[in-house]
Amino acid sequence: MKAKGTRTLRKAAVLLAASFVTMAIGGCQTAGKHPIYESGSVPDINVKLEPGDMIETKFYYAPELNESQRVRPDGKITLQLIGDVEAAGREPAALQEELKERYTGLIDKPEVTVFVRDMNNRAIFVGGAVKIPGRFPMTGTLTALAAILQAGGFDMTQAAFNNVVVIRQEAPQPSAFVLDFTKTLQGEPGEPFYLHAQDLVIVPKTKISNLNQWIDQYLNRIVPQFGFTYTRPVGDGTIGLDTSQR
Repeated sequence: MKAKGTRTLRKAAVLLAASFVTMAIGGCQTAGKHPIYESGSVPDINVKLEPGDMIETKFYYAPELNESQRVRPDGKITLQLIGDVEAAGREPAALQEELKERYTGLIDKPEVTVFVRDMNNRAIFVGGAVKIPGRFPMTGTLTALAAILQAGGFDMTQAAFNNVVVIRQEAPQPSAFVLDFTKTLQGEPGEPFYLHAQDLVIVPKTKISNLNQWIDQYLNRIVPQFGFTYTRPVGDGTIGLDTSQR
């Protein structure tokens, strides 16, 4: 450990966690400021393209323009007639719309679809009250529940199903989602919550009320399993999760 009680951040996923809990101290001093979502109540969030992803552009009325290629390290792809196109950091649907616009006037019926054929070197992280916490590859779209199942499923003896936390990097600051799987585990249907690459999924063992206790109990134990270190925020605080008795 370095002087002044801080430790070097080695991975972005844990930076998200540290940023989130710091944000919780400053802006989430009372429970309820982060809503508790039913597991099916959060809309689908499309995955964004990254360098190394294999994508296919298919032109239905101009098949000679069809391409399959990986997004380059500079985040771009190169297509016939229009040259370089920025792909990284964009949802496939947004890229698709740009291609339609750029091919308008160049070909008849510029109907094009962007398919993601391979997601390069992506992973999510699952920890807490699951049977096999760790890092898991993300080879396509992946829901929070599917990720938990990859981690061996909930530890049914101690998992807090109503306070599953997903921490995600988003501009301009990280964000957190709180998922309630109670109804899902009772067999009720719902819309899936889709993960992004590098999302950190934490299944608490009890409801979260004290921030420092939560850090000690979960992040201090989960992070070493992933080989990460992080800077611990100072001070107590009540995180914006459901802390009511159920």
